[in-house]
Amino acid sequence: MQQQRIGYIDTAKGLLILFLLFGHCRILASWQGLDDPVLHLMGKGIGLYRPFFMQTFFLITGFCSTFSIGFLPFLLKNLKTLLLPAVLLDLLCYGIMAATGSVEESFVAHLAGFASWLKTGGPWFIFALLWAKLLLWGISRLKRPWQILLVAVLYLLGLALNHFERFDNFLWHRHALLAVPFLYGGFLLKGNMERIQKYLLPAGLVGMALIVAENLVAHFTAFTLPANDIFIDVDFFNFPLHFVNAAGGSAFVFWLARRLVKSRMLSLLGLGSLLAYLMNETLQVPVIRLLMPVYPSGSIVGCLCFHLAAYVLCVAVSCLLIWLIYKHRALSWIVGKF
Repeated sequence: MQQQRIGYIDTAKGLLILFLLFGHCRILASWQGLDDPVLHLMGKGIGLYRPFFMQTFFLITGFCSTFSIGFLPFLLKNLKTLLLPAVLLDLLCYGIMAATGSVEESFVAHLAGFASWLKTGGPWFIFALLWAKLLLWGISRLKRPWQILLVAVLYLLGLALNHFERFDNFLWHRHALLAVPFLYGGFLLKGNMERIQKYLLPAGLVGMALIVAENLVAHFTAFTLPANDIFIDVDFFNFPLHFVNAAGGSAFVFWLARRLVKSRMLSLLGLGSLLAYLMNETLQVPVIRLLMPVYPSGSIVGCLCFHLAAYVLCVAVSCLLIWLIYKHRALSWIVGKF
C-alpha cells in the first residue's frame, strides 16, 4: 500500500525550497558578476534561515522515514530514492547546461569525471543523508538510553573530525555525523506532532527572535552563527545553539506550513524537493543570464525589481519542471517522491 503523504510536511519542504532558491539566486547572481546593495541585503537575509534550514530538512526526513524494515530493503530503498536520482539528474543537468552554453567540457569528459564525482560524494546532501540514515537504522535497534548516547557520541565525533581536520571529508562523513541528531529528532517526533502543535508558534517566535539576535551579535563581534550546509560553521563553543536554532526554526516552519497547507505551489515544491534541490543551479543560471541584458546597475529600485523577477521566475521554472516530471509515470518513479 502506498504511504499517504502528510500535507503540511510537503508544505514545510516547499517553504524550505523557497529558502533554497532565494539563497542560490543571490549566490548565482554574484557568480555572474553582479554586485549591488540589494544582493548584499539578500546576503543578510540568508542569515535568518541558514542556522536551521538544513537541520529542518534532516528532521523532516527522520520523521517521514521508516526504519522498521530489514537492512537490505532499507539500503536498496535509499539507494533508489537518493543515489539514483542524483546520478541521473547529474547527467540531465549536464545536458541542459551544455545546451545553454553553461559548460564547455564534452560529454565524454563529463563521463570520465564520473568516478571522481562518486569519490567526492557528488551533492553533499545526498551522501550525508544516505550515511546518516544508515547509521540511524542501526541506532533504532537499540534501547532508548543507548540510542541517545550513541547519537550524542556520533555528533561529538563529527565536531572533533571537523575541528582537527586530520582526515579529508571523504563522502561527506562529517556532515553525516552532524546530521544524525536531527534525523533522530524527527524519528522521535513520530506520533507526537499533534501533542506539540500548540507549542509551535511560541517556540517558533522565540527561536526566530534568537536567530535575529545572533545575527546582530555576529555582525558586531567575531561570533559565528552555528550552521552546517555545504560549509560546517559549528564548533565546540557554539554547538548548543545549533540545536536550539534547529528546534526554534523548525517549529516556525511547521507552524507556518500548517497555515499554508492549501498552497498548491508549496505542496508541489515539497513533493519535488529532491528534484528542486539537485537541479536548482541548472535552472537558475539560465534564468539569471536571460535577464542579464536588462540589469539596471545604477538604480536600487531597478536592482530590487531585477532580483525579485529572477527569484519569481526561478520558482516558476522549478514548479513547472516538477509538474511536468510528475505527470510522467516513468520519470516520477526515477526521481521518487522524497
